[in-house]
Amino acid sequence: MSVFDRILNLTKATANEMLNKMENPTLMMNQYIRNMEEEIDGMKSELHRQQAASRSYGSRLEEVTQLAQHNQAKAEEALREGREAEARAALEAKLRYSDQEQEYRRLHEQAKHASVELEIRLDSAKEELQRLIQKRNELSERIQKAEAAAERTAPSFSHGFEPGRASRGFERIEEKVLQWEAQLGLSRDYKGPSASSSSYAGGYEAAPSAAPDNGRSAAIDEQLADLRRKMKGE
Repeated sequence: MSVFDRILNLTKATANEMLNKMENPTLMMNQYIRNMEEEIDGMKSELHRQQAASRSYGSRLEEVTQLAQHNQAKAEEALREGREAEARAALEAKLRYSDQEQEYRRLHEQAKHASVELEIRLDSAKEELQRLIQKRNELSERIQKAEAAAERTAPSFSHGFEPGRASRGFERIEEKVLQWEAQLGLSRDYKGPSASSSSYAGGYEAAPSAAPDNGRSAAIDEQLADLRRKMKGE
């Protein structure tokens, strides 16, 4: 056997040994794609929940704002007519609705912000998915060519390739394919960009509960005094 033949056989043996240390790259790429599709579905569901929460909080915000204004007017009318007890009750209700108004405004803004952020990440994830699908098709073709060159129609793979994020996994598979191609003397004309996937996790916050009554009486007394000063100035 010539030196050239011995080198060629050594090259093929090295390539085959490398393949045996890899998981099935095609199956791995398909799994990365499925995982990313599931992440996108999860982001879509969360986006719908946040949008629904934003609408709900916005509706409640409008409602408690109107109720606060209504009880303010009711307190003014009762005080003008000398019904102080009724005025105090109306002011107490007004303060309660004002507290809820602040909390619903905070929750409404938070849900709106989360929805905007999710929409941006969802668009980015969809673009990433399309890029990885194209990369999978290109790598699968290169793997088939390398298998043919190594005269292996059904290579046996063992576990040893550590999975990670979809993009990182694709890059590691491509590194293995590039090594394999180099061992076999196959040419290539593609070098893919690296990227990282993203995900979002979020959720609802509970609707606000009624504020405690600590200091409520003093606040009502202060508002009654403000109404009296306002009526004297009219």
